[in-house]
Amino acid sequence: MKDFFLQLTEKLAEITTLKWIDEDMGQLDFYETRPPVVFPCALVDIELPDCTDLNTTEQNVTARITLRLAFEPTGQSNTAAPDATRQRSLTRWETVDAVFNLLQGWNGTTFTELSRRTQVTEKREDKYKVIQQVWETTFIEAVTVAGD
Repeated sequence: MKDFFLQLTEKLAEITTLKWIDEDMGQLDFYETRPPVVFPCALVDIELPDCTDLNTTEQNVTARITLRLAFEPTGQSNTAAPDATRQRSLTRWETVDAVFNLLQGWNGTTFTELSRRTQVTEKREDKYKVIQQVWETTFIEAVTVAGD
């Protein structure tokens, strides 16, 4: 898991508009104060919702990756706002699209192609915009023996 996390976060670092990439440890849950991140950011959580035994030491694993792409507000997006203001306000979608373009179909030597499963906007009480993407991949995980 550690290696997969490192590969994924290094891949996300190719998107230069992302200023903070980290494991999701609840950093955006600070409703009283500014979250301890730099915006825009990508927070990563990895779950293994489906693991099937291949034999006594190996499993076929489905990994579910949740990316929370978070942005500070940058202006108004309503149709009455000046065009330059609207364009600046909507630049977050360029980053969201960049993440999709980078990760959709990306694979490594130890995991299959990533596939985006869902993308939703979180409903929040603060001013931050958070787009949540859920991705899936599969890999074989084997029991490791000390010294391997």
